[in-house]
Parts: sequence; C-alpha cells; structure tokens
Amino acid sequence: MWVFFLALPTVTRPPPGELTVHEGETVTIECEAIGVPPPLIVWRLNWGHIGAPPRITVTIERSTDRPGVFTTHSVLTITQSRKEDEGAYTCEALNTKGSIFAVPDTIVHILRKQFTDLCEIYSLISIRCKCTVHIHNSGVALVIAGPTDCNFSAPKIRGMMPPY
Repeated sequence: MWVFFLALPTVTRPPPGELTVHEGETVTIECEAIGVPPPLIVWRLNWGHIGAPPRITVTIERSTDRPGVFTTHSVLTITQSRKEDEGAYTCEALNTKGSIFAVPDTIVHILRKQFTDLCEIYSLISIRCKCTVHIHNSGVALVIAGPTDCNFSAPKIRGMMPPY
C-alpha cells in the first residue's frame, strides 16, 4: 500500500533567461517541474495568453522517476516566429497543493530578416548596393555596412509622387 503526500510543485529545470532568433525561425523553450499530484505546466507571454496552434504548440510529458514523485516536462514551440512573438515567456507549475513560477522568465528577441547585395522590396523598388537592409513594419531603413554607393530605382506609380 502506497501513501502519497501532497507536495507543492518545484521547478527542477527552468527555461533559459534569454533567446534570440531570426524572424521565421523556430523558438523552443523547455521547463520541468516535480510535485504530487503531477504538476500542470502553463505558459504565458507577457502575463497574457500565448498564441494558438498550429504555429504555437505546447507538449507535456509526465513520468515517475521514483515512487510517488511525478515529473512534468513541457516544451513550448513557436514555428515561423514573428515580431509579435517577442516578449517575456513565463513557465508556471501548479497542482492542488499550489503553484510556483520558474525563475527566470525567458525573454525572446526576434530579429528582422536581413537582405544584402541585390534586394527587391515589394517588387516595386530595387536596391543594388553593398549594404544591409533591415525591414521594419513602418517601412525600410538602410544601414550601410560597406561602401556608400547604392543605386536605387523605382517605377513611377500612377497617382503617387516620390518618395513612395
């Protein structure tokens, strides 16, 4: 006969403090906790909800390494990362005895895609240069990484005056 005592969850493997990926790459964050009964692991982004499947998924595995002690391992996966996926991801382990937050939160940074040499933006503007182009939601910003001789060309768009 086994007698089980309730135990507050304990985080045994916290997530990393910081992750940096390029836009479009996959983000993977892991967290593990033990407790009795088995803890549930919940993920939050900036104290709110994480995104929805299929792009954002959470997998949970439960195991018993020793009698009466349950381990929960959770993996948060974000595929095709976007700028809006940036922020603080929190791992919380909870059961009927209580809850605990993993320390630290994981701060995720998403870097915008970079294009070099011959770039075509929105199929309207062509840039031929030795520079790096950073794409921003609000437009295009150039950061010159090589010689400062860039040639820009854009077709005239009916009803619009440069700059476009």
